[in-house]
Amino acid sequence: MLQPKNPTPAVIDSSKCTQCGICVKNCPRHIFQFREGKVPRVRTDALCFDCGHCVALCPVDAVSLPSGGPSRQTALSSDWNLSVPQIEQFMKSRRSCRCYAETPPSKELLQKIIAISAYAPSGQNWPLVKWLVINDRTAVQQIARRAAKVLHILYPHLFRSGRIFSAQARKMYDSCPDYCVDLSNEYKEMSEAMKEGRDTILYNAPALVITYGDPRNRMTHDACITALAYFDLAANALGLGTCWSGTLETLADLDPMFFRSFGLPRHQRIIGVMMAGYPEYPFRRIPQRRPPEIRWMP
Repeated sequence: MLQPKNPTPAVIDSSKCTQCGICVKNCPRHIFQFREGKVPRVRTDALCFDCGHCVALCPVDAVSLPSGGPSRQTALSSDWNLSVPQIEQFMKSRRSCRCYAETPPSKELLQKIIAISAYAPSGQNWPLVKWLVINDRTAVQQIARRAAKVLHILYPHLFRSGRIFSAQARKMYDSCPDYCVDLSNEYKEMSEAMKEGRDTILYNAPALVITYGDPRNRMTHDACITALAYFDLAANALGLGTCWSGTLETLADLDPMFFRSFGLPRHQRIIGVMMAGYPEYPFRRIPQRRPPEIRWMP
């Protein structure tokens, strides 16, 4: 498995360094060692995550990494800080979109949103997240119809049979079998709606964005979901509507044949699926939500 860590040490410019110790305190791998009155020592026996924090934090531009120095990083602008009300509206105004306009999003726009999403936390800065983009309404509809056929065959015993392939399905069925029965009935309705020409699986979305990766690394799942959550918010900011597809995630997890139809490499697994496109109707208000349940300790 790929281990994207760099043994090459960082470089400190002694002519600029003020021995402030910020790099020492913030390096997650403790590569820098403080020396009173001297430039910090850079360890050569530790593997660097190449997270870039030492470069981004240094107030005098004294630190560089193999991937680049301060000139390779984008300077932050304090003028762009959002106010609390702006952040609150932005976060709360994100809604699931199930009605899409005819105009499809461009490849360039989707690529830009994915580039932003690459900054999501990934666990030790490993490149765990891989993307599959289907930016063609006809192709997305073919996937929806294929899903409907699978649902028609499997919905009576989807979670029971899925327990053979998926530990998640096993836990879900064992803990809440009634909910699994209701969900199977919903899948039946999806299949029947497709026969009537109504897509309630992917809602005739023009694009499908999928994150996948190697599940043998325990951090892959969280990295893929977090990256797709970044995509979700960035897409909203750039005018696109999105909706998570738990149905396709479930089918890819429970039905090996359906998963293989995406042509992904061996040892890979679909983690998150999201519809994307320009919304046909704009939301005008923020719906109410239940208050969060919080436990404080101590």
